[in-house]
Amino acid sequence: MQRLVCFGFNTTFQRQLLAAWTRGMDSRNVKLVPLSFRDGPGAEQYSNDAFITARKVPAGTTGQRLKRQFLRMQYNWIFRLLNKTKPLQVLIYNGFNGVNFLARAACEELRLPTLYFERAPLQNRIQIDSQGVNYRSSIPRDIAFYERCDLAKLAALSSGEIEADYDPERRLATQRPTAKATRERAIPSLAQPYVFCPLQVPRDTQITFFGDWIKSIEHQLDCIESAAAYLPNGWHVRIKEHPQSPIQFDKRVADYVNPRLVIDNQTDVYEQLEHAKCVLTINSSVGLEAFLYDKPVVTLGLALYSFGDLTARAASLNALQELFANIESVGFSKEHRQVFLRFLYFWFPETQAVLTEDYTSADLNDRNELFNTLLSQ
Repeated sequence: MQRLVCFGFNTTFQRQLLAAWTRGMDSRNVKLVPLSFRDGPGAEQYSNDAFITARKVPAGTTGQRLKRQFLRMQYNWIFRLLNKTKPLQVLIYNGFNGVNFLARAACEELRLPTLYFERAPLQNRIQIDSQGVNYRSSIPRDIAFYERCDLAKLAALSSGEIEADYDPERRLATQRPTAKATRERAIPSLAQPYVFCPLQVPRDTQITFFGDWIKSIEHQLDCIESAAAYLPNGWHVRIKEHPQSPIQFDKRVADYVNPRLVIDNQTDVYEQLEHAKCVLTINSSVGLEAFLYDKPVVTLGLALYSFGDLTARAASLNALQELFANIESVGFSKEHRQVFLRFLYFWFPETQAVLTEDYTSADLNDRNELFNTLLSQ
């Protein structure tokens, strides 16, 4: 019996992360998934689900049919491997796209213990969770849980300081790159009131799985264009494209009749965040980082940080229009946000600590035990 089987650890960072976590363990990192024609349980459904959320989908009918069949045969092989080896635990990076999704599906069919990894939505932190990542994680979305939490106790249990990760000098040293030069409308001054909307990567799993009623970036922009007409006089929506987006949306925005939408790809995301009156996002990490700047946040999709009075939620176009009409009244609980952020610093270990093996599976077990204690209070 192999102790660990691992899927989705492909980039240099992911391989370094896996190497540190599995040091001294009997583990196998599956780098290439062969094909099998013998269907495992749920093969058709899982391959269809994987196809719907795939980052790259062929344009033609024939290509799409072949893609579905390819995913189906990959799932079959993964299921057979895990059914034969019966690993004590399966490690999966992300678990929502391609092979990673198929591995998660096979683990659920076989009821195998899993552990998911992903970069956290806070700088210098990593998600390690047996339930999943982002909206599928173990993080409670019940404000009553955080009302029961002792802020001082959480601070003692967590590592690092929130303010240290986001101080101006460190921020400038690691700031995100701007997107490519685009066809931008005349950009209003940062002093004018605006809603800041940082776009996400098209077809990212945060959209395909957790976008809820928002189906794509194009759909999101169309809804914003419609809702922007409800903003008070003098307000605009300031959009920043994701630097890793393979698609540029400047022409789409320029073609809108409503002049209240502008793209600003040149100004640093944190500078735009600092001057914004409100932040609008599907479920971007920038929405969570807005907590650190005491900014109201409106989420369109399913976000791990959008519940209770932490943010406002627009679950439809009508709801977004109504929120924009009353944008100056959108609020939040600073007290609840502080407890929630402190919990995240307890929950998400420092990335560097994992890479240097200062945070190991033993520390994870301790964290989970403490978490269960908090849940039972």
